[in-house]
Amino acid sequence: AHLALPDELHEQSMVLRVLDTVSGVVIMINGLTIGISSDIAWPGFKYLEWAFTVFFFAELMTKLYINGCRVTYFGPDWCWNWFDMIVVSLAMFDLLMEIIATQADDGFADISLLRLARLARLTRLMRLLRVLRLKVFKELMLMVKGVIAGVRTLIWAIVLLLFIVYAVGVLLRLTVG
Repeated sequence: AHLALPDELHEQSMVLRVLDTVSGVVIMINGLTIGISSDIAWPGFKYLEWAFTVFFFAELMTKLYINGCRVTYFGPDWCWNWFDMIVVSLAMFDLLMEIIATQADDGFADISLLRLARLARLTRLMRLLRVLRLKVFKELMLMVKGVIAGVRTLIWAIVLLLFIVYAVGVLLRLTVG
């Protein structure tokens, strides 16, 4: 009973692992670029953003080609894949708005398009969340899940503290005046 994967499936799984690792590195570089571009005005950042968007679109299409639509959007990693699709779509929308804004003659259109583009640019930072799904960041993901789970307990602790402060305040008001 030989349980090894067929060669084609083994190659596909290897391609996906390499793609995830490379994507993680590109995401971190993209995050650094976004931070640097907020302080330094260099015209090349626009072309870097185009390159990042093309890379992430190609990554999305590669995963879709290898896994198929059903596994990609309804399989075990469905929420990450939908998240990827939304972030890449918003990045493409941002690039489209940038192109339209540079070609528009109307000043009012420029202002409204720039506001939309600025909002879409904020979603680029959401790409950094994709790094959490890499196995290298398993402990970081556990910490994030712990913090999120602890928020509920923290809220109840604040409610309890507010109740105690309120009760003491009412008691002092009635007794001391």
